[in-house]
Amino acid sequence: MPRLAVVILAAGKGSRMALGQNKTFALLGDKPVLSWSVAAFSALSEVEEIIIAAAAAELDLCRELSRDFAKVKKIVQGGASRQQSVYNAVAAVSPVCNQVAVHDAARPFVSAWHIKSLLADALLHGSSVPAVPVKDTIKQADGHKIIGTLCRDQLFAAQTPQIFSKADLLSAHEKARAENFQASDDASLLEHYGFDVYRRERSRISN
Repeated sequence: MPRLAVVILAAGKGSRMALGQNKTFALLGDKPVLSWSVAAFSALSEVEEIIIAAAAAELDLCRELSRDFAKVKKIVQGGASRQQSVYNAVAAVSPVCNQVAVHDAARPFVSAWHIKSLLADALLHGSSVPAVPVKDTIKQADGHKIIGTLCRDQLFAAQTPQIFSKADLLSAHEKARAENFQASDDASLLEHYGFDVYRRERSRISN
């Protein structure tokens, strides 16, 4: 049976939105963005526990926001990078969990159906990454000179939650720490260390 732990990343600064605060704590309707993300996973019976990675200055705020969610078991301090934050959280996952979903708190509208579909794929293949087909024409450049046009049929924009077996995810992160290797997301990290990573195509509607 799947025992799913969910790592929710809330340690980012959100500087691109120029809100003057971490965007995961900005109000969306009647509650912060982070609360919507936590609520989406808390409602699923497949979710055993939720671990939030937060900036040091926002740990108490996360604890306050999480009081209404029994499945939030731990709040860990994030690191200097997204990758470090994921590792800190995955290292805190309880031994009973065999699958880990890594999700960006700033994507609050992930649906129950979407999470369940990803988990089913992860149990079948060992991993599942939501991927949106790229519609734009993508150019490859060397400096200012365009040197090629990439085939859109093979290009996808990765989103979250990304679900992996806990053993594979932790192994990839520990190897990366030993080698000081940095990847842009967890799927890239596993790809780098030879793990097979599978995509689940979804619509262009962002979660």
